[in-house]
Amino acid sequence: MVKPMLRLTRQKVIGSWQLLEVDMTGRPCGRKAAVAGKGYLGRQRNRRGRQVGYVVATPYEEIVVERVFDGRTQLTTALRPLVEAAEQTLDLDEEKRKRTILRVDAGDGSVADVNWMLARGCQVHGKDYPGSRAEKLAESVQKWVTDPGDPGRQFGWVTAPTAEVYCRAVQRIAVCCRKNNGQWGVGVILSTLAPQEVLILTGQPAEQSDDALAVLWAYVRFYDQRGGGIEIEIKEDKHGLGTLTGFAMMEADLYDPAGDEMDHAAHWETSILMVLRPDLVAMDRIRNEVLITKAGAKEAGIWGRDPRMDASRELGEKIVSRIADNIGKKAQELLAGLWK
Repeated sequence: MVKPMLRLTRQKVIGSWQLLEVDMTGRPCGRKAAVAGKGYLGRQRNRRGRQVGYVVATPYEEIVVERVFDGRTQLTTALRPLVEAAEQTLDLDEEKRKRTILRVDAGDGSVADVNWMLARGCQVHGKDYPGSRAEKLAESVQKWVTDPGDPGRQFGWVTAPTAEVYCRAVQRIAVCCRKNNGQWGVGVILSTLAPQEVLILTGQPAEQSDDALAVLWAYVRFYDQRGGGIEIEIKEDKHGLGTLTGFAMMEADLYDPAGDEMDHAAHWETSILMVLRPDLVAMDRIRNEVLITKAGAKEAGIWGRDPRMDASRELGEKIVSRIADNIGKKAQELLAGLWK
């Protein structure tokens, strides 16, 4: 069942464009859940779950259509019903489809799906062939350019002909990205947008259409902007088009001075809230009881030192600053590791 999340009464557009994202993400679930099945869920293969497909009006973070599929379903199967549901929800007739951009993984490399979107008159900006086919197309690139914002990534124009492959004219750009294992992943971006259009969509002046590097970078950057505020897991096997790296840290790693350790609702956490959310701190509501042992008083629900005696805004500022520094150091460490 397709679930329309909203009905836009006015076309919300970038300039005169309607921009729609189409994607899927896996959600683990129990074996008794409806339409549960084993499939690829994030980095977990053969995990039982469901696939959630959606169409999003990205600049406004509005979900247009959401649909739950069996865990084995891939975008090649889900693309057409999702797009058709979005067209119905947004009343996209033939004229409106000409000003609608589908930013998508392009059916995960399905030529048939790409041509289906092209034949409907939509503008398409997404991933073309994956894997070995992308590597073959990358061989036609005559000049590679290093990404100005990412020294671990390069891109260049694919010069292989497209007339016998696609039913409309398209531009293709090969993108190479160095993965964590040191090897290069390769992907190809396909777009029906004209250079002036993609420049404007990425906030660049249309007059730069004569600047080959600016145009090339705009096509890649417009693909990079996929996702908006919707949670999308971007995996390393996205074939060289870029990755996101996250990390988790324990509180003890974030704030580590000896003798001043973390606690639960005692002086440490209370001091943090005095800085971040002072409106939530109500010291006068603590009952008149002794809270001086390290374990605190069970009735009060705390673990640590008495916040009435030891909590302060000054300590909170010190803790927050230390945590921010440690997160920054960890982020720099991870970023440095991406280029090794």
